[in-house]
Amino acid sequence: MAIVAGGIKFPASRLANVKITKALSGSGLPVGGVCTSELSFTLNNSDGVVFDDNGEVTIADAPGTYPPYYISSRSGGKNAEKYVCYDAMMYAENKFEYDWKSETVSRDDRNRKYISSSMFLGLAAEQMGVSGIGGGGDDIHILRKYLKGKTIKEGLSFLANAWGGCWYVNSSGSVQFAALGQYNALFDAKSKIHAPMSAGHVRSEISRVIMTNTAKNKDFDTGGGTAAESALRLSSPIADAALAAAVLSRADGFVYRAFSCADVLADLNVEVGSRVIFDESDENEYFAFSVVLSLTASGVYASLSAPEVTEAEYSFRGAMQSAMDSRITIGKQYENMVYDDGGLSFDFSEED
Repeated sequence: MAIVAGGIKFPASRLANVKITKALSGSGLPVGGVCTSELSFTLNNSDGVVFDDNGEVTIADAPGTYPPYYISSRSGGKNAEKYVCYDAMMYAENKFEYDWKSETVSRDDRNRKYISSSMFLGLAAEQMGVSGIGGGGDDIHILRKYLKGKTIKEGLSFLANAWGGCWYVNSSGSVQFAALGQYNALFDAKSKIHAPMSAGHVRSEISRVIMTNTAKNKDFDTGGGTAAESALRLSSPIADAALAAAVLSRADGFVYRAFSCADVLADLNVEVGSRVIFDESDENEYFAFSVVLSLTASGVYASLSAPEVTEAEYSFRGAMQSAMDSRITIGKQYENMVYDDGGLSFDFSEED
């Protein structure tokens, strides 16, 4: 295992505590959010090499494929410099740029300016510097008021709420949409060495979607089942019957199984949201919504989990919580977040 930074390849002998952390959601279901993956490591930089701010960092000679990361902060002395880096999702914190004054801007039947979701994703990929943004639901109109002055991340979250899923950067470095109930990556842990797997609460399978239109204060309820745990509740200012039905078509039958397992010897970069199989005698699939990878000279060790969900209904992290998550992420990147007896505060202001 090695780290490449500033065009220099640093072997495992000069590295310590190399860790990748990624989670689709801090708590609750992974719906409506954006996952930013963090790479941290300690480097013996006895040569005194100075790396560019936001310089690219890649992982080499390790099992699996890893996306590039970008330096966010460094601390400590040159014999033990600690680096914190983030994947390309850090650039989603930038404002979304679009010329809303252009004569070619689309208008709906009420003469309101909008951009299609496909155009937004294409421009967002360009502005983030990624090769593409894939997945998602049917093309929808995003009114100017939901994007003007907003960050790319806020735009992605807007679509994640409407489509019932999350965004993350995959192994190839592209941004990918993970719809609840449709996760493509499979990690077969049956033959891997790992600590005992601890299984938690198994919730009822989803058979119903209740989507609230926050602009009209109206619910769109589709599907069947009366058990609270069988209902997935979402909200969006553009919610309608078609969006609710589309989410149900993807999430129908999904079962959330809380679990945790540490020290899984991995032969690949375990994607966040991966379906994990542990035992031949256990036909259940567990979904790794939280992934921590420790990269060492002897291999990659994964800690995988899906946290307990305590809400009566399946629910998502709302707009206020998502906004707080975003601010905490920025605070970590720029080291201007303060947590004390007075609560959580930031010493920067947001542009109007």
